[in-house]
Amino acid sequence: MSKMFLTNSEYLYSSFKRDISKSPYKLLFEYAHNNIYALTTQKISVENQNALLLHDGFVIENGTIVYNKKNDITILEDIFQAYNANINAIRNDTLGNYVLGIFKEDVLTVFTEQSNCYDVFYYVDNDIWAISSSLYDLVEPLKEKLSINKLNVLEWFSRHAILNDETVFNEIKRLSGEQCIQIINDQFSIKELGLPIKKITSENYANNILEIASIMKSDAEIFSNCLGDPTLGATGGLDSRMCLAAFLAAGSKPKLTYGLGNSILAISKKEDKEIDKLFSDKFHLTFEEYPWNETLPLDKYWDYYTSLYGDGILVYQGCDDAMKYFENPCEPYVIYGYWGELYRETDWITKCKKDVITVEEFLDGWYYESQNRNIIDSYPDLKLHIKNKIINICSKYGLNPKAINKDDIFYFYMEYRRRADVHTVNLLNRMKYCHYLMSEFEIVRRAYVPINKKLSAKFMLEILSELYSESLEIPFFSHCKKQKYVKSQMKIVDYYSWTLKNRISRTLSYQFKERLKKIVGIEKTFTIYPSYVADLVENPQNKNLIYSYLPEDILLSAIKDSNYNNDIFLVKLVLQVKIFDKFNLRISDK
Repeated sequence: MSKMFLTNSEYLYSSFKRDISKSPYKLLFEYAHNNIYALTTQKISVENQNALLLHDGFVIENGTIVYNKKNDITILEDIFQAYNANINAIRNDTLGNYVLGIFKEDVLTVFTEQSNCYDVFYYVDNDIWAISSSLYDLVEPLKEKLSINKLNVLEWFSRHAILNDETVFNEIKRLSGEQCIQIINDQFSIKELGLPIKKITSENYANNILEIASIMKSDAEIFSNCLGDPTLGATGGLDSRMCLAAFLAAGSKPKLTYGLGNSILAISKKEDKEIDKLFSDKFHLTFEEYPWNETLPLDKYWDYYTSLYGDGILVYQGCDDAMKYFENPCEPYVIYGYWGELYRETDWITKCKKDVITVEEFLDGWYYESQNRNIIDSYPDLKLHIKNKIINICSKYGLNPKAINKDDIFYFYMEYRRRADVHTVNLLNRMKYCHYLMSEFEIVRRAYVPINKKLSAKFMLEILSELYSESLEIPFFSHCKKQKYVKSQMKIVDYYSWTLKNRISRTLSYQFKERLKKIVGIEKTFTIYPSYVADLVENPQNKNLIYSYLPEDILLSAIKDSNYNNDIFLVKLVLQVKIFDKFNLRISDK
Protein backbone atom coordinates (compact mmCIF):
# COMPACT_ATOMS: atom_id res chain seq x y z
CA MET A 1 0.00 0.00 0.00
CA SER A 2 2.73 2.43 1.02
CA LYS A 3 0.74 5.63 1.61
CA MET A 4 -1.44 7.75 -0.64
CA PHE A 5 -3.19 11.04 0.08
CA LEU A 6 -5.32 13.30 -2.13
CA THR A 7 -7.13 16.48 -1.13
CA ASN A 8 -8.17 19.97 -2.20
CA SER A 9 -7.10 21.43 1.16
CA GLU A 10 -3.65 22.98 1.39
CA TYR A 11 -3.85 22.68 5.18
CA LEU A 12 -4.56 18.92 5.06
CA TYR A 13 -1.85 18.46 2.44
CA SER A 14 0.73 20.27 4.57
CA SER A 15 -0.31 18.32 7.66
CA PHE A 16 0.01 14.98 5.90
CA LYS A 17 3.36 15.92 4.36
CA ARG A 18 4.64 16.95 7.79
CA ASP A 19 3.60 13.58 9.28
CA ILE A 20 5.41 11.75 6.45
CA SER A 21 8.62 13.67 7.15
CA LYS A 22 8.58 12.34 10.72
CA SER A 23 8.03 8.73 9.65
CA PRO A 24 10.17 5.99 8.03
CA TYR A 25 8.11 6.31 4.84
CA LYS A 26 9.98 7.87 1.92
CA LEU A 27 8.09 10.56 0.01
CA LEU A 28 8.06 9.60 -3.69
CA PHE A 29 5.66 11.98 -5.38
CA GLU A 30 3.88 15.24 -4.68
CA TYR A 31 1.59 17.39 -6.79
CA ALA A 32 0.15 20.80 -5.87
CA HIS A 33 -1.65 22.47 -8.77
CA ASN A 34 -5.20 23.22 -9.95
CA ASN A 35 -6.50 22.95 -6.38
CA ILE A 36 -5.43 19.29 -6.34
CA TYR A 37 -2.85 18.11 -3.81
CA ALA A 38 -1.43 14.60 -4.04
CA LEU A 39 1.26 12.62 -2.18
CA THR A 40 2.54 9.05 -2.32
CA THR A 41 5.28 7.22 -0.43
CA GLN A 42 7.42 4.17 -1.01
CA LYS A 43 6.73 0.82 0.63
CA ILE A 44 8.62 0.15 3.87
CA SER A 45 10.51 -3.02 2.87
CA VAL A 46 10.92 -2.74 -0.91
CA GLU A 47 11.64 0.05 -3.36
CA ASN A 48 8.78 0.81 -5.72
CA GLN A 49 7.65 3.56 -8.07
CA ASN A 50 3.94 4.33 -7.78
CA ALA A 51 3.33 7.75 -9.34
CA LEU A 52 4.11 9.63 -12.54
CA LEU A 53 3.56 13.23 -13.68
CA LEU A 54 2.34 13.41 -17.28
CA HIS A 55 1.01 16.18 -19.55
CA ASP A 56 -0.36 18.42 -16.78
CA GLY A 57 -1.84 15.38 -15.11
CA PHE A 58 -0.68 12.35 -13.16
CA VAL A 59 -1.27 8.70 -12.35
CA ILE A 60 -0.79 7.31 -8.85
CA GLU A 61 -1.27 3.76 -7.67
CA ASN A 62 -1.10 2.00 -4.35
CA GLY A 63 -1.05 -1.71 -3.65
CA THR A 64 0.05 -4.50 -5.96
CA ILE A 65 -0.85 -4.02 -9.60
CA VAL A 66 -0.01 -5.62 -12.93
CA TYR A 67 -1.21 -3.94 -16.13
CA ASN A 68 -0.99 -5.65 -19.53
CA LYS A 69 1.35 -8.25 -17.97
CA LYS A 70 3.80 -5.59 -16.73
CA ASN A 71 4.63 -4.16 -13.31
CA ASP A 72 7.38 -1.62 -14.02
CA ILE A 73 7.14 2.18 -14.07
CA THR A 74 6.01 2.16 -17.72
CA ILE A 75 2.58 0.85 -16.77
CA LEU A 76 1.68 4.24 -15.27
CA GLU A 77 2.19 6.01 -18.59
CA ASP A 78 0.39 3.18 -20.39
CA ILE A 79 -2.60 3.51 -18.06
CA PHE A 80 -2.65 7.29 -18.48
CA GLN A 81 -2.59 7.04 -22.26
CA ALA A 82 -5.22 4.29 -22.38
CA TYR A 83 -7.65 5.90 -19.93
CA ASN A 84 -10.60 7.58 -21.64
CA ALA A 85 -13.09 7.64 -18.74
CA ASN A 86 -13.81 3.92 -19.23
CA ILE A 87 -12.75 2.45 -15.90
CA ASN A 88 -13.70 -1.12 -16.70
CA ALA A 89 -11.49 -1.04 -19.82
CA ILE A 90 -8.53 -0.37 -17.52
CA ARG A 91 -9.68 -2.98 -15.01
CA ASN A 92 -10.00 -5.63 -17.72
CA ASP A 93 -6.24 -5.40 -18.37
CA THR A 94 -5.27 -5.16 -14.70
CA LEU A 95 -4.53 -7.75 -12.00
CA GLY A 96 -3.91 -7.34 -8.28
CA ASN A 97 -5.33 -5.52 -5.29
CA TYR A 98 -4.84 -1.80 -5.77
CA VAL A 99 -6.16 1.75 -6.01
CA LEU A 100 -5.59 3.98 -9.02
CA GLY A 101 -5.85 7.77 -9.13
CA ILE A 102 -5.84 9.35 -12.59
CA PHE A 103 -5.84 13.12 -13.10
CA LYS A 104 -6.40 13.74 -16.80
CA GLU A 105 -8.02 16.58 -18.70
CA ASP A 106 -8.83 18.33 -15.41
CA VAL A 107 -10.80 15.34 -14.06
CA LEU A 108 -9.57 13.30 -11.09
CA THR A 109 -10.84 9.70 -10.94
CA VAL A 110 -10.10 7.23 -8.13
CA PHE A 111 -11.09 3.55 -8.14
CA THR A 112 -10.08 0.12 -6.86
CA GLU A 113 -10.17 -3.36 -8.35
CA GLN A 114 -13.68 -4.84 -8.69
CA SER A 115 -13.37 -7.29 -5.81
CA ASN A 116 -12.62 -4.31 -3.57
CA CYS A 117 -10.00 -5.82 -1.29
CA TYR A 118 -8.05 -2.60 -1.33
CA ASP A 119 -8.89 0.14 1.14
CA VAL A 120 -9.75 3.62 -0.11
CA PHE A 121 -11.27 5.98 2.45
CA TYR A 122 -12.74 9.39 1.80
CA TYR A 123 -14.00 12.40 3.73
CA VAL A 124 -16.28 15.10 2.30
CA ASP A 125 -17.61 18.12 4.17
CA ASN A 126 -18.90 21.21 2.40
CA ASP A 127 -16.06 22.29 0.12
CA ILE A 128 -13.33 20.08 1.63
CA TRP A 129 -12.56 16.55 0.49
CA ALA A 130 -9.74 14.13 1.27
CA ILE A 131 -8.90 10.59 0.09
CA SER A 132 -6.40 8.12 1.53
CA SER A 133 -5.49 4.43 1.45
CA SER A 134 -5.10 4.61 5.24
CA LEU A 135 -8.02 5.33 7.55
CA TYR A 136 -5.89 6.72 10.34
CA ASP A 137 -3.88 8.96 8.05
CA LEU A 138 -7.15 10.81 7.53
CA VAL A 139 -7.89 10.87 11.25
CA GLU A 140 -4.82 12.82 12.36
CA PRO A 141 -5.52 16.06 10.44
CA LEU A 142 -9.32 15.70 10.68
CA LYS A 143 -9.68 14.62 14.32
CA GLU A 144 -11.53 17.78 15.35
CA LYS A 145 -14.23 17.00 12.80
CA LEU A 146 -14.70 13.27 13.49
CA SER A 147 -16.97 11.27 15.76
CA ILE A 148 -17.03 7.54 16.51
CA ASN A 149 -19.99 5.40 15.50
CA LYS A 150 -20.61 3.12 18.49
CA LEU A 151 -22.67 0.55 16.57
CA ASN A 152 -19.97 0.19 13.92
CA VAL A 153 -17.35 -0.33 16.63
CA LEU A 154 -19.52 -3.09 18.11
CA GLU A 155 -20.08 -4.56 14.64
CA TRP A 156 -16.33 -4.60 14.01
CA PHE A 157 -15.62 -6.41 17.26
CA SER A 158 -18.42 -8.93 16.95
CA ARG A 159 -17.89 -9.83 13.26
CA HIS A 160 -14.37 -8.55 12.46
CA ALA A 161 -15.91 -6.45 9.69
CA ILE A 162 -18.12 -3.42 9.06
CA LEU A 163 -20.46 -4.06 6.16
CA ASN A 164 -21.12 -1.68 3.28
CA ASP A 165 -19.25 1.62 2.97
CA GLU A 166 -19.17 2.54 6.67
CA THR A 167 -16.22 2.83 9.07
CA VAL A 168 -15.89 3.39 12.82
CA PHE A 169 -16.13 7.12 12.04
CA ASN A 170 -19.41 8.70 11.02
CA GLU A 171 -17.71 11.14 8.67
CA ILE A 172 -15.37 8.76 6.77
CA LYS A 173 -16.56 6.21 4.19
CA ARG A 174 -14.84 3.35 2.35
CA LEU A 175 -15.06 3.31 -1.45
CA SER A 176 -16.95 0.36 -2.93
CA GLY A 177 -15.74 -1.79 -5.82
CA GLU A 178 -18.84 -0.79 -7.77
CA GLN A 179 -18.08 2.91 -7.39
CA CYS A 180 -15.47 5.46 -8.32
CA ILE A 181 -14.68 8.90 -7.01
CA GLN A 182 -14.81 11.65 -9.59
CA ILE A 183 -13.77 15.26 -9.05
CA ILE A 184 -14.56 17.84 -11.74
CA ASN A 185 -13.99 21.54 -11.12
CA ASP A 186 -13.40 20.71 -7.44
CA GLN A 187 -16.84 19.08 -7.18
CA PHE A 188 -16.65 15.71 -5.41
CA SER A 189 -19.02 12.94 -6.50
CA ILE A 190 -19.45 9.17 -6.23
CA LYS A 191 -20.26 7.43 -9.52
CA GLU A 192 -21.86 3.98 -9.74
CA LEU A 193 -20.13 1.48 -12.03
CA GLY A 194 -22.65 -1.38 -12.03
CA LEU A 195 -22.79 -4.99 -10.81
CA PRO A 196 -21.26 -7.36 -13.37
CA ILE A 197 -21.82 -10.70 -11.57
CA LYS A 198 -24.18 -13.10 -13.36
CA LYS A 199 -25.55 -16.39 -12.15
CA ILE A 200 -23.87 -19.59 -13.24
CA THR A 201 -26.23 -22.43 -14.03
CA SER A 202 -25.57 -26.15 -13.66
CA GLU A 203 -25.32 -26.46 -17.45
CA ASN A 204 -22.05 -24.52 -17.59
CA TYR A 205 -20.68 -25.68 -14.23
CA ALA A 206 -18.10 -28.01 -15.79
CA ASN A 207 -16.90 -25.29 -18.14
CA ASN A 208 -16.56 -22.96 -15.16
CA ILE A 209 -14.11 -25.32 -13.50
CA LEU A 210 -11.96 -25.35 -16.65
CA GLU A 211 -12.10 -21.55 -16.89
CA ILE A 212 -11.20 -20.94 -13.23
CA ALA A 213 -8.25 -23.32 -13.44
CA SER A 214 -7.07 -21.72 -16.68
CA ILE A 215 -7.37 -18.16 -15.33
CA MET A 216 -5.65 -19.00 -12.03
CA LYS A 217 -2.74 -20.59 -13.87
CA SER A 218 -2.47 -17.68 -16.31
CA ASP A 219 -2.65 -15.05 -13.55
CA ALA A 220 -0.05 -16.89 -11.45
CA GLU A 221 2.28 -17.00 -14.46
CA ILE A 222 1.85 -13.26 -15.07
CA PHE A 223 2.51 -12.38 -11.43
CA SER A 224 5.58 -14.61 -11.16
CA ASN A 225 6.98 -13.18 -14.41
CA CYS A 226 6.50 -9.64 -13.07
CA LEU A 227 7.33 -10.04 -9.38
CA GLY A 228 9.27 -13.30 -9.16
CA ASP A 229 8.41 -16.45 -7.26
CA PRO A 230 6.13 -15.56 -4.35
CA THR A 231 6.36 -16.47 -0.68
CA LEU A 232 3.21 -18.35 0.32
CA GLY A 233 1.98 -18.37 3.91
CA ALA A 234 0.63 -21.91 3.63
CA THR A 235 -1.54 -24.05 5.87
CA GLY A 236 -2.59 -27.66 5.40
CA GLY A 237 -6.10 -26.88 4.19
CA LEU A 238 -7.76 -26.02 0.89
CA ASP A 239 -7.40 -22.27 0.46
CA SER A 240 -3.64 -21.79 0.34
CA ARG A 241 -3.39 -25.06 -1.64
CA MET A 242 -5.37 -23.40 -4.42
CA CYS A 243 -2.72 -20.67 -4.65
CA LEU A 244 0.13 -23.15 -4.46
CA ALA A 245 -1.42 -25.29 -7.21
CA ALA A 246 -1.84 -22.25 -9.47
CA PHE A 247 1.81 -21.19 -9.18
CA LEU A 248 3.10 -24.75 -9.54
CA ALA A 249 0.97 -25.14 -12.66
CA ALA A 250 2.52 -21.93 -13.97
CA GLY A 251 6.03 -23.30 -13.48
CA SER A 252 6.77 -21.08 -10.47
CA LYS A 253 8.54 -22.30 -7.31
CA PRO A 254 6.92 -20.53 -4.36
CA LYS A 255 8.75 -20.36 -1.05
CA LEU A 256 6.62 -21.80 1.77
CA THR A 257 6.59 -20.21 5.21
CA TYR A 258 4.75 -20.94 8.41
CA GLY A 259 4.62 -19.11 11.73
CA LEU A 260 4.49 -21.49 14.67
CA GLY A 261 4.35 -20.52 18.31
CA ASN A 262 2.14 -19.85 21.31
CA SER A 263 0.21 -16.87 19.91
CA ILE A 264 -3.56 -17.11 19.71
CA LEU A 265 -3.48 -14.11 17.37
CA ALA A 266 -2.59 -16.45 14.53
CA ILE A 267 -3.69 -19.91 15.50
CA SER A 268 -0.97 -22.22 14.25
CA LYS A 269 -0.68 -25.98 14.43
CA LYS A 270 2.30 -28.27 14.00
CA GLU A 271 0.16 -30.40 11.63
CA ASP A 272 0.02 -27.46 9.19
CA LYS A 273 3.79 -27.18 9.33
CA GLU A 274 4.18 -30.92 8.71
CA ILE A 275 2.06 -30.69 5.57
CA ASP A 276 4.08 -27.69 4.38
CA LYS A 277 7.19 -29.84 4.71
CA LEU A 278 5.52 -32.57 2.65
CA PHE A 279 4.81 -29.98 -0.06
CA SER A 280 8.40 -28.80 0.20
CA ASP A 281 9.81 -32.31 -0.22
CA LYS A 282 7.47 -33.36 -3.03
CA PHE A 283 7.76 -30.22 -5.15
CA HIS A 284 11.35 -29.24 -4.19
CA LEU A 285 10.29 -25.95 -2.60
CA THR A 286 12.10 -23.90 0.03
CA PHE A 287 10.35 -24.03 3.40
CA GLU A 288 11.04 -21.79 6.39
CA GLU A 289 9.45 -21.82 9.82
CA TYR A 290 9.17 -18.56 11.74
CA PRO A 291 8.69 -18.07 15.48
CA TRP A 292 5.22 -16.76 16.23
CA ASN A 293 5.18 -16.23 19.97
CA GLU A 294 3.24 -13.78 22.05
CA THR A 295 4.76 -10.42 22.89
CA LEU A 296 4.75 -9.97 26.64
CA PRO A 297 3.54 -7.65 27.98
CA LEU A 298 0.93 -7.56 25.24
CA ASP A 299 1.09 -3.79 24.73
CA LYS A 300 4.89 -3.59 24.63
CA TYR A 301 5.13 -2.46 20.98
CA TRP A 302 1.71 -0.90 20.47
CA ASP A 303 2.90 2.69 20.27
CA TYR A 304 5.72 1.80 17.90
CA TYR A 305 3.66 -0.23 15.43
CA THR A 306 0.67 2.13 15.59
CA SER A 307 2.97 4.97 14.55
CA LEU A 308 3.96 2.92 11.48
CA TYR A 309 0.72 1.21 10.48
CA GLY A 310 -2.15 2.88 12.33
CA ASP A 311 -5.21 0.67 12.61
CA GLY A 312 -3.42 -1.95 10.50
CA ILE A 313 -1.97 -3.45 13.68
CA LEU A 314 -5.46 -4.43 14.87
CA VAL A 315 -5.06 -7.57 12.72
CA TYR A 316 -2.32 -9.08 14.90
CA GLN A 317 -2.54 -6.63 17.82
CA GLY A 318 1.07 -5.50 17.63
CA CYS A 319 2.57 -8.97 18.13
CA ASP A 320 6.28 -8.34 17.53
CA ASP A 321 7.00 -11.78 16.03
CA ALA A 322 4.12 -11.40 13.57
CA MET A 323 5.11 -7.89 12.51
CA LYS A 324 8.78 -8.82 12.02
CA TYR A 325 7.68 -11.82 9.98
CA PHE A 326 5.62 -9.55 7.73
CA GLU A 327 8.27 -6.85 7.41
CA ASN A 328 11.02 -9.27 6.29
CA PRO A 329 12.59 -7.53 3.25
CA CYS A 330 14.02 -10.85 2.00
CA GLU A 331 10.48 -11.80 0.95
CA PRO A 332 9.34 -8.83 -1.19
CA TYR A 333 6.33 -10.61 -2.70
CA VAL A 334 3.88 -12.63 -0.59
CA ILE A 335 0.53 -14.29 -1.18
CA TYR A 336 -2.15 -15.90 0.99
CA GLY A 337 -5.19 -18.11 0.48
CA TYR A 338 -7.80 -15.56 1.54
CA TRP A 339 -11.21 -15.57 -0.20
CA GLY A 340 -11.19 -19.35 -0.44
CA GLU A 341 -14.45 -19.44 1.52
CA LEU A 342 -16.29 -18.22 -1.58
CA TYR A 343 -15.38 -21.45 -3.38
CA ARG A 344 -16.83 -23.86 -0.83
CA GLU A 345 -19.81 -24.20 1.47
CA THR A 346 -19.86 -23.32 5.15
CA ASP A 347 -21.01 -25.68 7.88
CA TRP A 348 -24.21 -23.69 8.18
CA ILE A 349 -25.11 -24.24 4.53
CA THR A 350 -24.56 -27.97 4.95
CA LYS A 351 -26.97 -28.09 7.89
CA CYS A 352 -29.61 -25.84 6.34
CA LYS A 353 -32.17 -28.04 4.53
CA LYS A 354 -34.16 -25.21 2.98
CA ASP A 355 -33.62 -24.01 -0.57
CA VAL A 356 -35.19 -20.62 0.15
CA ILE A 357 -34.57 -18.68 3.36
CA THR A 358 -35.31 -15.28 4.91
CA VAL A 359 -32.85 -12.60 6.00
CA GLU A 360 -33.71 -13.48 9.61
CA GLU A 361 -32.82 -17.14 9.04
CA PHE A 362 -29.52 -16.18 7.43
CA LEU A 363 -28.65 -13.86 10.31
CA ASP A 364 -29.55 -16.31 13.06
CA GLY A 365 -28.05 -19.30 11.27
CA TRP A 366 -24.76 -17.76 10.21
CA TYR A 367 -24.10 -14.05 10.42
CA TYR A 368 -24.87 -13.54 14.10
CA GLU A 369 -22.97 -16.71 14.93
CA SER A 370 -19.45 -15.83 16.02
CA GLN A 371 -17.16 -16.14 18.98
CA ASN A 372 -18.70 -12.89 20.20
CA ARG A 373 -22.36 -13.78 19.63
CA ASN A 374 -23.06 -12.69 23.22
CA ILE A 375 -22.22 -9.11 22.22
CA ILE A 376 -24.70 -9.19 19.35
CA ASP A 377 -27.43 -10.80 21.44
CA SER A 378 -26.97 -8.21 24.19
CA TYR A 379 -27.71 -5.24 21.94
CA PRO A 380 -31.00 -5.14 20.00
CA ASP A 381 -29.82 -1.92 18.35
CA LEU A 382 -26.76 -3.73 17.01
CA LYS A 383 -28.88 -6.59 15.65
CA LEU A 384 -31.14 -4.12 13.84
CA HIS A 385 -28.09 -2.21 12.61
CA ILE A 386 -26.63 -5.35 11.01
CA LYS A 387 -30.01 -6.54 9.71
CA ASN A 388 -30.58 -3.24 7.89
CA LYS A 389 -27.20 -3.61 6.19
CA ILE A 390 -28.03 -7.13 5.01
CA ILE A 391 -31.37 -5.85 3.67
CA ASN A 392 -29.45 -3.15 1.80
CA ILE A 393 -27.31 -5.87 0.21
CA CYS A 394 -30.55 -7.58 -0.86
CA SER A 395 -31.66 -4.35 -2.48
CA LYS A 396 -28.29 -3.93 -4.18
CA TYR A 397 -28.53 -7.36 -5.84
CA GLY A 398 -32.28 -7.46 -6.38
CA LEU A 399 -33.01 -10.13 -3.75
CA ASN A 400 -36.25 -10.61 -1.84
CA PRO A 401 -35.41 -10.43 1.91
CA LYS A 402 -38.33 -12.79 2.63
CA ALA A 403 -37.37 -15.42 0.04
CA ILE A 404 -33.67 -15.70 -0.76
CA ASN A 405 -32.51 -18.56 -2.93
CA LYS A 406 -29.73 -20.37 -1.08
CA ASP A 407 -27.42 -19.94 -4.09
CA ASP A 408 -27.73 -16.17 -3.71
CA ILE A 409 -26.13 -16.25 -0.26
CA PHE A 410 -22.96 -15.98 -2.34
CA TYR A 411 -23.59 -12.22 -2.49
CA PHE A 412 -23.63 -11.94 1.31
CA TYR A 413 -20.41 -13.93 1.58
CA MET A 414 -18.72 -11.79 -1.05
CA GLU A 415 -19.75 -8.53 0.62
CA TYR A 416 -18.55 -9.87 3.96
CA ARG A 417 -15.18 -11.02 2.60
CA ARG A 418 -14.67 -7.57 1.11
CA ARG A 419 -14.53 -6.24 4.66
CA ALA A 420 -13.39 -9.20 6.80
CA ASP A 421 -10.61 -10.76 4.71
CA VAL A 422 -8.82 -7.63 3.53
CA HIS A 423 -6.94 -6.50 6.63
CA THR A 424 -3.78 -8.52 5.92
CA VAL A 425 -3.43 -7.46 2.28
CA ASN A 426 -3.79 -3.80 3.24
CA LEU A 427 -1.28 -4.07 6.08
CA LEU A 428 1.25 -6.01 3.98
CA ASN A 429 1.09 -3.54 1.10
CA ARG A 430 2.52 -0.86 3.38
CA MET A 431 5.65 -3.03 3.42
CA LYS A 432 5.86 -5.04 0.19
CA TYR A 433 3.89 -6.61 -2.66
CA CYS A 434 0.91 -8.72 -1.62
CA HIS A 435 -2.33 -9.77 -3.29
CA TYR A 436 -5.04 -12.40 -3.01
CA LEU A 437 -5.06 -14.56 -6.14
CA MET A 438 -8.54 -15.92 -5.43
CA SER A 439 -9.99 -12.41 -5.18
CA GLU A 440 -9.35 -11.72 -8.88
CA PHE A 441 -12.79 -10.79 -10.17
CA GLU A 442 -12.73 -12.93 -13.30
CA ILE A 443 -12.25 -15.90 -10.97
CA VAL A 444 -14.69 -14.73 -8.26
CA ARG A 445 -17.62 -14.24 -10.61
CA ARG A 446 -17.20 -17.79 -11.88
CA ALA A 447 -17.39 -19.05 -8.29
CA TYR A 448 -21.10 -18.16 -8.24
CA VAL A 449 -22.25 -21.73 -8.85
CA PRO A 450 -25.17 -23.70 -7.37
CA ILE A 451 -24.49 -24.21 -3.66
CA ASN A 452 -25.04 -27.96 -3.88
CA LYS A 453 -21.97 -28.13 -6.15
CA LYS A 454 -19.83 -26.78 -3.30
CA LEU A 455 -20.84 -29.34 -0.69
CA SER A 456 -17.95 -31.36 0.80
CA ALA A 457 -15.56 -28.96 -0.99
CA LYS A 458 -16.40 -30.67 -4.32
CA PHE A 459 -16.06 -27.47 -6.34
CA MET A 460 -12.58 -26.69 -4.99
CA LEU A 461 -11.41 -30.27 -5.35
CA GLU A 462 -12.49 -30.34 -8.99
CA ILE A 463 -10.63 -27.07 -9.61
CA LEU A 464 -7.52 -28.44 -7.90
CA SER A 465 -7.75 -31.65 -9.92
CA GLU A 466 -7.85 -29.66 -13.14
CA LEU A 467 -5.31 -27.06 -12.02
CA TYR A 468 -2.55 -29.26 -10.55
CA SER A 469 -3.73 -32.72 -9.60
CA GLU A 470 -0.50 -33.63 -7.78
CA SER A 471 -1.39 -31.10 -5.09
CA LEU A 472 -4.16 -33.50 -3.99
CA GLU A 473 -1.67 -36.25 -3.19
CA ILE A 474 -0.56 -34.45 -0.03
CA PRO A 475 -2.86 -34.99 3.01
CA PHE A 476 -5.06 -32.17 4.24
CA PHE A 477 -5.27 -30.62 7.69
CA SER A 478 -8.56 -28.76 7.89
CA HIS A 479 -10.70 -27.74 10.87
CA CYS A 480 -8.14 -29.42 13.16
CA LYS A 481 -8.55 -32.78 11.40
CA LYS A 482 -6.10 -34.63 9.18
CA GLN A 483 -7.84 -35.67 5.97
CA LYS A 484 -7.07 -37.24 2.61
CA TYR A 485 -8.44 -36.98 -0.91
CA VAL A 486 -10.45 -39.86 -2.33
CA LYS A 487 -10.35 -39.46 -6.10
CA SER A 488 -13.10 -41.99 -6.87
CA GLN A 489 -15.54 -40.04 -4.67
CA MET A 490 -14.13 -36.57 -5.39
CA LYS A 491 -14.09 -35.72 -1.69
CA ILE A 492 -11.82 -35.49 1.33
CA VAL A 493 -12.38 -37.84 4.25
CA ASP A 494 -10.89 -38.18 7.72
CA TYR A 495 -7.40 -39.62 7.46
CA TYR A 496 -7.88 -41.91 10.43
CA SER A 497 -10.38 -44.73 10.39
CA TRP A 498 -13.12 -43.98 12.91
CA THR A 499 -13.58 -47.52 14.14
CA LEU A 500 -14.42 -47.88 17.82
CA LYS A 501 -10.92 -49.22 18.44
CA ASN A 502 -9.23 -46.20 16.84
CA ARG A 503 -11.60 -43.76 18.55
CA ILE A 504 -10.77 -45.21 21.99
CA SER A 505 -7.05 -45.32 21.19
CA ARG A 506 -6.91 -41.69 20.08
CA THR A 507 -9.01 -40.48 23.01
CA LEU A 508 -6.80 -42.26 25.57
CA SER A 509 -3.68 -40.96 23.84
CA TYR A 510 -4.98 -37.38 24.02
CA GLN A 511 -5.98 -37.72 27.68
CA PHE A 512 -2.56 -39.13 28.55
CA LYS A 513 -0.79 -36.23 26.86
CA GLU A 514 -2.95 -33.66 28.67
CA ARG A 515 -2.32 -35.32 32.06
CA LEU A 516 1.41 -35.42 31.34
CA LYS A 517 1.40 -31.70 30.56
CA LYS A 518 -0.20 -30.95 33.90
CA ILE A 519 2.20 -33.21 35.80
CA VAL A 520 5.37 -31.67 34.33
CA GLY A 521 3.95 -28.17 34.18
CA ILE A 522 4.10 -27.68 30.40
CA GLU A 523 2.16 -24.63 29.26
CA LYS A 524 -0.63 -25.26 26.76
CA THR A 525 0.34 -24.00 23.34
CA PHE A 526 -1.46 -21.36 21.30
CA THR A 527 -2.68 -19.24 24.18
CA ILE A 528 -2.44 -15.66 25.33
CA TYR A 529 -1.49 -16.00 28.96
CA PRO A 530 -4.64 -15.06 30.94
CA SER A 531 -2.71 -13.15 33.61
CA TYR A 532 -1.33 -10.76 30.97
CA VAL A 533 -4.78 -10.19 29.51
CA ALA A 534 -6.10 -9.52 33.02
CA ASP A 535 -3.29 -7.06 33.72
CA LEU A 536 -4.08 -5.24 30.49
CA VAL A 537 -7.85 -5.07 30.96
CA GLU A 538 -7.91 -4.44 34.71
CA ASN A 539 -5.50 -1.54 34.45
CA PRO A 540 -7.67 1.36 35.74
CA GLN A 541 -6.58 3.68 32.94
CA ASN A 542 -7.49 1.12 30.27
CA LYS A 543 -10.78 0.26 31.95
CA ASN A 544 -11.82 3.89 32.13
CA LEU A 545 -10.91 4.32 28.48
CA ILE A 546 -13.12 1.42 27.43
CA TYR A 547 -16.02 2.73 29.52
CA SER A 548 -15.66 6.16 27.93
CA TYR A 549 -16.28 4.70 24.47
CA LEU A 550 -18.55 1.67 25.01
CA PRO A 551 -21.13 0.47 27.55
CA GLU A 552 -19.68 -1.11 30.69
CA ASP A 553 -21.43 -4.42 30.17
CA ILE A 554 -19.52 -4.99 26.91
CA LEU A 555 -16.34 -5.46 28.90
CA LEU A 556 -17.97 -7.22 31.84
CA SER A 557 -19.74 -9.70 29.56
CA ALA A 558 -16.53 -10.45 27.62
CA ILE A 559 -14.58 -11.01 30.85
CA LYS A 560 -17.28 -13.32 32.20
CA ASP A 561 -17.30 -15.41 29.03
CA SER A 562 -13.54 -15.69 28.68
CA ASN A 563 -12.21 -15.50 32.24
CA TYR A 564 -9.28 -13.74 30.49
CA ASN A 565 -8.41 -16.98 28.73
CA ASN A 566 -7.61 -16.88 24.99
CA ASP A 567 -9.80 -13.84 24.34
CA ILE A 568 -8.59 -11.82 21.36
CA PHE A 569 -11.65 -9.60 21.79
CA LEU A 570 -10.36 -8.11 25.03
CA VAL A 571 -6.87 -7.40 23.70
CA LYS A 572 -8.19 -5.85 20.50
CA LEU A 573 -10.71 -3.77 22.46
CA VAL A 574 -8.02 -2.18 24.63
CA LEU A 575 -5.83 -1.50 21.58
CA GLN A 576 -8.71 0.12 19.68
CA VAL A 577 -9.70 2.51 22.47
CA LYS A 578 -6.04 3.46 22.97
CA ILE A 579 -5.90 4.43 19.30
CA PHE A 580 -9.11 6.43 19.71
CA ASP A 581 -7.68 8.14 22.76
CA LYS A 582 -4.48 9.03 20.93
CA PHE A 583 -6.56 11.33 18.71
CA ASN A 584 -8.85 12.48 21.55
CA LEU A 585 -11.90 11.35 19.56
CA ARG A 586 -15.47 11.41 20.83
CA ILE A 587 -18.32 8.90 20.69
CA SER A 588 -21.59 9.49 18.87
CA ASP A 589 -24.80 7.46 18.63
CA LYS A 590 -25.82 8.83 15.25
